[in-house]
Parts: sequence; C-alpha cells; structure tokens
Amino acid sequence: MEQQEQLTEMARVGFIGEYEVYVHTDDVGFVPHVHVRDKATRGREFETCIQLRTNKYFLHGKYRDTMNSSMAKDFAEFMESPSRNPKYINNYEYAVDMWNDNNSSENVSIEYDEKGNMIIPDYRTIN
Repeated sequence: MEQQEQLTEMARVGFIGEYEVYVHTDDVGFVPHVHVRDKATRGREFETCIQLRTNKYFLHGKYRDTMNSSMAKDFAEFMESPSRNPKYINNYEYAVDMWNDNNSSENVSIEYDEKGNMIIPDYRTIN
C-alpha cells in the first residue's frame, strides 16, 4: 500500500535512462526541489533531491544519495531538453511548474537573463 500511495502523490517530469525525475505533491520539504530515483526499485537503491533555484542537493530524511559526474551531466541535459509536454520550453520549466502546481508553501519564479534566455542552474556541478 505504501508504494501505491507514493505513486499517486507525485507529478512525473520524465525519465533519464534508468532514473525517474518527479515532484512530490504537498512535499514536507519546503525547499523547491525534484526527486531523482532509480526506476527498477522505485528509489530503494537510489534517490536524491535537487533544488530548483540552485545547483544544490536538498538532502533530507531518507533522500541522501548523490550523483556521480556522469549522472549530473545527464540530469543537466535532461533539464535543458525540450519537455514532453509541448506547453513548456524545457524540462526545467516543466519541473518548476509541477512544483508550483503541487506545493503551495514555496513558489519558484523562473529567472531570465538580459537577452530573455531562461536561466537554469548549472546542474553539471551539484553541491
């Protein structure tokens, strides 16, 4: 039952190979973030949280894993890639919207540079 509840309390952003990126609904961690977990065990072997406003982990509770440099590169490329939902420019914008739609405690505003380009944290180096 616990596994079923976990599946119904999430908004999936997408997949990076063998990993799933998602947002918990009504997340008790009030720092805006996404979860990244292995698909095979649904997070029993690997799960971490990465902040949306910056390139830092949000390690809390059982979410204590960290990515190696290859995984971080893949995550960065995923966040920069076009979203499967055509309403969004990329997966970062989609993840931010999923956080804002599913967590009322702390909203994220996407920032833009002087040329109007979306600023995405440099997830290639996650601290």
